[in-house]
Amino acid sequence: MTMVPKGFVVRRDNDTRTYDGVLIGGSPRRALRLNPAAMHAWSELMSGPASSAGARTLARQLLETGMVHPVVQPISVSREVVTIVVPVRDRPQDLAACLAALRLYSSNVAIVVVDDASSDATGTAQIAGRYDADVVRLERNRGPAGARNAGLQAISTPIAAFVDSDCLVGARWLDTLVPHFDDPLVAAVAPRIVGSAAGTNDGTVGSFTREATPLDLGSEPANVTAQGRVSYVPSAVLLLRAVDFRFDESMRYGEDVDLVWRLRAAGWSVRYEPAVQVSHREPTTTTAWLRRRFDYGTSAAALDVRHPGMLSPAIFRPLPLAAATLALIARPIPAGVAAVLSFALYRRQLVARDLPTNDALRDSGRGVVQSVSGVTRWLQQFAPAAIPILMGFGWRQRGGRYAAVAAWMLPAYLDLRRRGTGVVNAPTYLAMQALDRAAYGAGVIAGARRHRRPSVILPRIVLPSRVRGWIAKVRR
Repeated sequence: MTMVPKGFVVRRDNDTRTYDGVLIGGSPRRALRLNPAAMHAWSELMSGPASSAGARTLARQLLETGMVHPVVQPISVSREVVTIVVPVRDRPQDLAACLAALRLYSSNVAIVVVDDASSDATGTAQIAGRYDADVVRLERNRGPAGARNAGLQAISTPIAAFVDSDCLVGARWLDTLVPHFDDPLVAAVAPRIVGSAAGTNDGTVGSFTREATPLDLGSEPANVTAQGRVSYVPSAVLLLRAVDFRFDESMRYGEDVDLVWRLRAAGWSVRYEPAVQVSHREPTTTTAWLRRRFDYGTSAAALDVRHPGMLSPAIFRPLPLAAATLALIARPIPAGVAAVLSFALYRRQLVARDLPTNDALRDSGRGVVQSVSGVTRWLQQFAPAAIPILMGFGWRQRGGRYAAVAAWMLPAYLDLRRRGTGVVNAPTYLAMQALDRAAYGAGVIAGARRHRRPSVILPRIVLPSRVRGWIAKVRR
């Protein structure tokens, strides 16, 4: 295993816990038992830079699991290190605002504008010239992936910084992101994308899309991996090392997810760094908003063709799923029994593996909550018509209606707690959130029909290893 560079500094993830030589955390969640040498290396990592070979090796392993994250010191980035690539088609006002921010906060770095067959080539060139940016003109429209590839061909620096023309960067964005490439295994780094600042005439749709932008992947750093908490990063703003990888030009949507997953499959690391925030202009009309969500959804099947088995709309374990389903149909007592059985089975598995059980109840409860959230989100995306039927069924159950309402509202509450609301009131936000998911789900269904990939619609149920063994014996 490749060690991290000498002097590398990491910090523990907020969700990583330690118990007498056992680390529990990461994404996907796992347990790692440390021998005395590894415990010494862990102490070294938590107290300062990694100097010894043991600490540098352990740091690499923990970075890959997501149990720790790198701590970088901002630097002053030069034009010999990075070139900014801005793909654009039309949108002159967005381009001007984007380049103005780039010049303000990246004054000493070269910028290449890739004009993807804009209708007004002269106007695009004039805006680029105003901000001392070079222009690469494409005579035919090649789409976002093709424009970025053309930008890669036009530069010679070891790092390319892609910035979409509807994005506005802030102070020291490059100075904070570029140091991640001190790790020789890091191929790409992305910041947090947030909705642009609220306007005065954008209405309810514009306010909602800013507050609930799907490009915002949260406030916690992450090692990007397909089955992890952060499974991809958008190419709206993406720093890419000069590696032998290009965007797939046959994909109009999802080309950023595809690139990230191919990098990961080749052994590279991809980092998500929310310490840097970049604003992204979101749709302000109902048609544009829902169309964008539908279009994003159509990429799921195409991704499944290229990366089979890596894309599931939801992943459940049987007992937490049973508890969630029973709660949603207002059967609190059976739901509680299923939740207790889930906890008992989980604790038994920990004991059998000689792992600590201190937080077994909390972890088991979190699994049930995530299952409730997963079921409601799946229904909102793929079967919204079933929701009023299930809610009506639950409402008729004497003594259980309040439990059903609480279960249905739980995911919405968690989402509101994570994001918060500003301009949009809570009921409107929740209704628009459901519509947002339905539009995305419709796109997934359309793509699944086109590519004949029902797996992107069907949830996956993970059976216990013993059950999988029984099934395998029956099949033989």
